[in-house]
Amino acid sequence: MAKYYLYVLVSLFILLNVVDYIQKELKQTIKQHTLLEYKIAKQKLYSSHTQEVKNILNEQKKILEQNEKFFFKKDKKETLIFSEIQKYLQSISKSIDGEITKLQSGSVIDFKEYKRYPITLDVRLIPEDLNIFLKNIYSWNKYLYIDSIFIYTLQIENRLRVKITLVGYQLK
Repeated sequence: MAKYYLYVLVSLFILLNVVDYIQKELKQTIKQHTLLEYKIAKQKLYSSHTQEVKNILNEQKKILEQNEKFFFKKDKKETLIFSEIQKYLQSISKSIDGEITKLQSGSVIDFKEYKRYPITLDVRLIPEDLNIFLKNIYSWNKYLYIDSIFIYTLQIENRLRVKITLVGYQLK
């Protein structure tokens, strides 16, 4: 009979070890399953953000392509850009019976993404035409911004002397 008790005890010991082993394996499997679910959720989140970022970049690229036409063309030389700006300013001045007394190109300033083309001019015009002159500068089909402006009155001639520094831009 003692022999049977020994068999029962050994069997019980083996059974408890097997149950313990199965329990550990089950916990490990659950842990791996949870980790895998977390990784899948993280990947889905990453994928959705990746698509969102791609959509934003595509929208920005479209906006850049639309606005690129307002910059001077990339392959255009400095002298041609300055010449184009000067011709435009002279045509504006003639259209309002203004007189350009000084028209001078500045040094090109080179940045990472673009080049900046400053140009300085002195214009004499009647006070009523100043607003038209400024509107025409901004209505050009290229980006042309006023960097600085000084307005003086010439009381003898009943005119204004306007000293303006304008800036045009070219993308690289």
